[in-house]
Parts: sequence; C-alpha cells; structure tokens
Amino acid sequence: MESEDEFEIFLNPDDGPSSNNSSFSSNTATPTRKVNKNKRTSKSQNDSNSGPPKKKVFQHKWTELEAFTGWLAPVKGKPHRAACTACPAEFDLGKSEAEKHAAGAKHQIKVKSIQNTPTITQKFAAQAQSVSSKHKEAVKSAGIRLSAFFAEHNVAVSVVEHLTPVIQKAFKDSPTAQDVTLGRTKCTKMMKNVVGKVETDDVVANVIAVPCYSVMIDGSTDHTSKKFMCVLVKYCSVHEGAVTRLLELVCLDARDCSAQAQFDALSKCLYDKGISMYKIIGFGSDNENTMTGEHNSVWSRIRDVASHAVLVGCNCHSAASSAGVACCKLPPHLDDIISKIYNYIKGSGKRQTNLEEFQEF
Repeated sequence: MESEDEFEIFLNPDDGPSSNNSSFSSNTATPTRKVNKNKRTSKSQNDSNSGPPKKKVFQHKWTELEAFTGWLAPVKGKPHRAACTACPAEFDLGKSEAEKHAAGAKHQIKVKSIQNTPTITQKFAAQAQSVSSKHKEAVKSAGIRLSAFFAEHNVAVSVVEHLTPVIQKAFKDSPTAQDVTLGRTKCTKMMKNVVGKVETDDVVANVIAVPCYSVMIDGSTDHTSKKFMCVLVKYCSVHEGAVTRLLELVCLDARDCSAQAQFDALSKCLYDKGISMYKIIGFGSDNENTMTGEHNSVWSRIRDVASHAVLVGCNCHSAASSAGVACCKLPPHLDDIISKIYNYIKGSGKRQTNLEEFQEF
C-alpha cells in the first residue's frame, strides 16, 4: 500500500488506467514516477514567503566612519532611513546608498562649506579657551613684572611673601591679582631664568650688532670662598644712545684671583656669548696693579688682543690718589686737625645737632 504523501503520474496520458481498456496490464503499462508531496509543499511555501528584501536599520557605528563623519544622522521615527545634515536630504538605508550619496557633487560642495564653518559649540569652546589663555598669560605677566621690579630696585626677595597677600586684598575685583602666586623661591627663579635670561640675550644681541664696545670689570669685596667679577659693557644703542649694561657675574676661585685667571674668566664669558674681544676699544677697572699693570695684568693681555683699545682708570681711585698726594704738600698739623674734627663730631648726636645749628647760622 502506498503512502498518502505519494501519488503516481503517468508520462503518457493515453495510457492512464481505464475500465474500458481491457488490454491494460502490468507488462504493457507506461512507467510511472513517484513524487514526494512534502517537497512540493515546501517549495510552494518558499515561493509564498519570498517577497521584497528586508529593510536595513540605521547603525550608529556608521557615523564613526571617515566617509560619513559629520553629516550622516538618523531620522526620528524612521529607523529604515538616514538623513544628510549637510544637504539636507533623506535616503533609504544601506551602506552602499550612503556611499552613493557621499559621492554626489552637490553633497561634496555642502560638506566642504560646513567643514570651514565652526559650529556654535565650537565657537563657545574657542571663546572660553581664548579667555582662559588670556587670563593665564595675564597672571604670568604679573609675576614676571613683580620679579623684574624686585631685581631692578634691589628689593629684598623676602618682601614678596608679604606683598602678594596685600595685592590680593587690595584688588579683590581683579581675577589676575587673585591668582598671582609669588614666593621667594619662585621670584628668585624668575629673576634668574626669565628676566635675567631675556635681558642678557638682549644685551648680547646689541653688543654683537655694534662695531665696537667697551668693557669694565671689578671684583667683589665679600670675604667668602668664592669671588664674583662683575662684567659691564658699554655701547651705543640706536634708540637709547650710549648705555652701560650688566653682562654677567663671573664666579672666581678665591684661591686664585691672579691677572691670568681673571683674563681667562673674561675671555670665556665673551666667547660663550659669541662676542669678539677684538671689538673692544676701551677697558675700565680700578687702578690696582693686577688690573692695570703695564706688563702682567688683565689690561696688558687685552692690549695684546685689541691693540687699539684704550685704558680708562677708575675716577674715584684717581681722585683719592690725587687728594692723598696733595695733602702731602700741606703741613702735617692741618691734616691732623681735620681728622680730629671729623672724629669728634661723628660720634655724638648732640655735637652733630650743634654743628647743624652752626651751619644754619
């Protein structure tokens, strides 16, 4: 017995079973083919389910792609469509459709125009950043100016610890004054590494630019293991005329302050800054033999390098020496009387007051 899911199909319709055809038998019957009914049923079901392709839903990760950044956006209430914020326009979803829209000439022109135009958020962010940057620069400038003031007028650095709170209390309406923080350590560092460096670079540039200059040196008088040699340069500035500026405080070993050691220190100072010693036209110092001696001094060594240079001794030393020689020509008792008068008056406030009244009289 055959299954219900199978049935016979006659290849020759004339040979189908009939009660009138008596000659039909199994030997002469046309071959038949059995077909599975389930297969035909599943095929018909597939044909009935096949329809339009499924619509794609907007994927937010597409907005991170370089080709879609800045203009691709979803459409509210329409998950199967996307919007172009540059054109503006809407189109069906699909990566290929978005790429086609991006390749359009109109779209590319619109994208270039919005890329060159900042958004409102970007404008506010840039403005806030600009205000913050200006405020920081103002605070920094205030600290530098205070440090320069202390250096210019030789004010004790310890005063800055008390000056900053006074400024903050006096100028409560100034954001710059409220944010200024300046202590002894910071003030010292700014004088050395900011103000001092800028001023030194400016002086060096001016000295290099002029055809000639003069140099003046003198040693410190403090009693320590190290000595400092003050190096000053004098030159003609286009805007200020003849000016004298500090070039450097050169540290010397107190055990060796000979003429050769001081000349070597001066040469190294000028060489490190790119200043030629041959351009020296004048040398000034005190009149001690180490500095201005004829044969073994700093001056004699400078003269070997710059033979056209002129020696200018210290006026104070020259005046003191001249006064000493002149006093030797006077009778000894006059010098003794003058010295006694000075010593008599300087040690008493009452005597100084009496002298003042006498001078007014």
